[in-house]
Amino acid sequence: MRIRVAERGVQQSILASPVLAADHCPDDYYGSNESLRAALQRDQNTWRMIHREATENRRDVRVQRGTLVRRFPDVRVRVDRDNAALTVAGGLGFVPVTFTGLSSHAGYRLQVDGQVIDQSLHGNDFWQTDFSVQSRQWSHTYNLPLGDQLPHAIQFGRR
Repeated sequence: MRIRVAERGVQQSILASPVLAADHCPDDYYGSNESLRAALQRDQNTWRMIHREATENRRDVRVQRGTLVRRFPDVRVRVDRDNAALTVAGGLGFVPVTFTGLSSHAGYRLQVDGQVIDQSLHGNDFWQTDFSVQSRQWSHTYNLPLGDQLPHAIQFGRR
């Protein structure tokens, strides 16, 4: 939620307030993130849930190929000739990772720690592709389970 406050057009400020799903009752959480489930059991309805997000959701990103665009809200990397290599440590649960500057919408492979990641399940895809009319290039976004604070090697590129 963002609230804009203006006083006689002179001062402006933005208040950003995070809203955590299912923070009122751990039984309402139906996802697969056991770390979040444990935090909800321990700290439901307290400030500690927001504190957890602020202190444990740090992302250390090192790019070996490509260019780091940003770390939040998604880790965004501009590819180098349709390829990228990076290491991500930190984050909570699933970390969105976006690869931009792609020449096509299809024909790519994603590996995390040497394992090919296939996020399709019975025809439902757990990744997203977008097209930029301005740049005439594509991007792919994946939600990767990187929430164990260990460094993970990520490679993305043509098959």
